[in-house]
Amino acid sequence: MIRPWVKGDTPAVHEIEKSSFSDPWTADMLEEALLNPAFCGFVCEEGGEVEGYVGALYSFDAEIALIAVRKELRGRGIGLNLLQKAIDHARERGCENVFLEVRKGNLPAKSLYFKVGFRQIGERRGYYSDGEDALVMALSLT
Repeated sequence: MIRPWVKGDTPAVHEIEKSSFSDPWTADMLEEALLNPAFCGFVCEEGGEVEGYVGALYSFDAEIALIAVRKELRGRGIGLNLLQKAIDHARERGCENVFLEVRKGNLPAKSLYFKVGFRQIGERRGYYSDGEDALVMALSLT
């Protein structure tokens, strides 16, 4: 079940975030995001357990800021469903494009983004704290 991300989900989201990324958002950063009126997040929940999450900023365009799935549950379509929910929400809000950044070496994530129609529009050299480049990707909703 995909539902809106509420404050009580943040500890579970933070655990997934920490286990998924070398430079994760802190719990405080996640809490602050929820207070931002431009931010909207969703979680996938099964049996009371958060399995994954997506968070985006919505205005004229949308920007996927966060997305991850518990490592042991990857490859089951959870990430695809969460990403599609964020894209659908962007359409509902009248956004024209969805943008995101992804590590150049993150092949599974890039595969997911290409699968739903994102295309690479740029590159940010040394973007991440470890020096890895980021690819800038976009999906047109018009």
